[in-house]
Amino acid sequence: MNRKYVGITIGPIVKTLMLTTTPAGLWGASYIFSYFTKKLVEALSTEFVSDEHFLVPAQNDEVREIVEKCPWAGLYHDRIIFEVSDENENKIRTCIEKAKKDLSEAFYNELIKETCSEKYEEEQVRTYIENYIQAYAVIMDVEEGENPIIKLGLPLDVLELQQSYIPKEKNNFILKFLENRGSLQGVKDLNKNFKIKNSFLLKNSFENRWHFFDNNSDNIVTIDDIVGANQTQSKTNAQRKKYYALVKVDGDNLGRVLKQMQKDMINTRIRDFSTKCFEYAKEAFKEVELFGGKMIYAGGDDLLFISPVINLNNEKESIFDLLSRLEKIFSKCFEDFSFKLNDEEKKMGFSAGVMICYYKYPLCEALTGVLDQLNKSKNFKLKNSVSIHFEKHSGKQRGLQFKDFTNNCIFTSVLDLLSQYSKSDIQEDFLRSVGRKLEFYQTIFIEALNRNNDNDFDYLHRVVDNLFEEYPGIFDDEYVNASKEAEYIRKVIFILEQLFRINTQNKIEDSSTKSIEELETIIALLSFYNEKEVE
Repeated sequence: MNRKYVGITIGPIVKTLMLTTTPAGLWGASYIFSYFTKKLVEALSTEFVSDEHFLVPAQNDEVREIVEKCPWAGLYHDRIIFEVSDENENKIRTCIEKAKKDLSEAFYNELIKETCSEKYEEEQVRTYIENYIQAYAVIMDVEEGENPIIKLGLPLDVLELQQSYIPKEKNNFILKFLENRGSLQGVKDLNKNFKIKNSFLLKNSFENRWHFFDNNSDNIVTIDDIVGANQTQSKTNAQRKKYYALVKVDGDNLGRVLKQMQKDMINTRIRDFSTKCFEYAKEAFKEVELFGGKMIYAGGDDLLFISPVINLNNEKESIFDLLSRLEKIFSKCFEDFSFKLNDEEKKMGFSAGVMICYYKYPLCEALTGVLDQLNKSKNFKLKNSVSIHFEKHSGKQRGLQFKDFTNNCIFTSVLDLLSQYSKSDIQEDFLRSVGRKLEFYQTIFIEALNRNNDNDFDYLHRVVDNLFEEYPGIFDDEYVNASKEAEYIRKVIFILEQLFRINTQNKIEDSSTKSIEELETIIALLSFYNEKEVE
């Protein structure tokens, strides 16, 4: 027996995100679509779709409570899937048109608030917004026991690529709403996003203060505020307070989980999964806020947020500690969803892309970069990986990947070193010197690694003892007065050993050279976290 399902895809989200130059603008660009999706769901509910027929997003009391208490997370993502008794094409079209009309009217009402000489005709704004917003629907018969999410997935992917274009664009009303480009020359961009803070987007909730408002005023926070660049009383005097992290997170193996859902429980399981997505988004939103970051969106199993590279209230916590905590939240929320691979039960993975950039680095370029980093993580066989790109103000760039990072002793070791040495009395010059020696004596280190016998790195240890003889007791557990510098060197060399083991096991060509290059990047990252501010 077949059942009919409708899938709707909404966009263009990434294209709109690329219009913006500020964190609040980035949030607004995303939230427009979450707002539209929510309004479309409400229109469908009013017209003919009951709660139990919605699969994605799930509609129930738990979801409604989360949306009410966490209104700014962008919880409604870009797909709607629901069951219908008949095709109802006209009703679906009517709901989409109504949601578009409501959005276009809201835009027009915001734009006419302007006191400038340029005036906009309502029809002009309405036509632009309704042409800009993509909302494409597909109706399909799905066999009993077949997963409707998978069945509708490919047609929706194809429709998503069907970009709409404005034939003659005299005014980009989306951009005019998101940013006041006339304030670009200002000392501080206090008014660049003023339309957003006074708009219909923020009228959803009067009880919850918008997370982009400054703690002590209704000023909108900027990148400078997020990273702490203007905090004269900041606890840190490190250069890192002039860098931000843009992070994109996505769940892994969702397709495999969907394929292996019980046939007689598919719709129930899909709704349960969708509800868990809302719970995960709510908890992730809280965690990012506690760290000092700002969530751009948290819809489905996706997150996009901007944050300082270190918690300004706890300097022992780096952005990687935050990622580790988010992964734990993800694992807990989705612990009841698994799949079998080679007769072994597997859980969903958690992959991330991270861009670490100077605070004046263009946000739209960072967004392009973070999407690329996430793709790198998703393309690893094991997934569950983190790919990082960090670029210094000087222009020097580094890239680093932690594959299967939750089970990766190297990632754990790096977290440990960041915690211990991001604020320590070890001189920054010493941290740099370790990397310089590794680079200068690379040939010797390569030879030492290649001489290891059955993972016995005795020769490598003797080389290190000779090169760093001013720090005795590096590998001697019985040496009582080993310095912090000696302990640091020992931990760094342990990471090198693990890198070499992994690269050798994976049959990486020239694994010794590859391992040393990866360690040099890790040391550069550790040094970056310990740099003092340049006055």
